[in-house]
This record gives sequence, C-alpha cells and structure tokens, in this order.
Amino acid sequence: MPTGTEVRTFLQSLDLDRKNAVSAEDLLRVLQDNVEGVTLKDMRIFIKSITGKSDALLTENDLHVFLEEMGF
Repeated sequence: MPTGTEVRTFLQSLDLDRKNAVSAEDLLRVLQDNVEGVTLKDMRIFIKSITGKSDALLTENDLHVFLEEMGF
C-alpha cells in the first residue's frame, strides 16, 4: 500500500501545471512520448473511469485509491 507521501510525490511528478491534481492534459503530455496513439479523449475517459466524475482531474485521494486498487 502506498504511503501518503509516496502518492503525493507521484502526483507532483504528473501534475505538470501544478494545480494539485493530475489533468487529462498532464497525463497526455507524460504518456504521449511512450504510448503510441494515446489521445486527450482517452485520458479523459481513463480519469473518469477512476473518479466517476467528468472533470478530468485526478486528486491525491483519487490517485491513492486507484493505486491501492491496482495492488501498489
């Protein structure tokens, strides 16, 4: 299980616009060089699948819950 500090550090590494949440745009910029064909729409769908909300933002809590569910 990730600690709060680990999740916060991970979020900060993904939060390129420094808004204390990971946006679909942040994820796209991080992944587009490594994942072929990924789109902004894909990132919005991915975030909504985690949060259940359509604001396309992953908060620290959202990220923590997701990582725990994934077994990290």
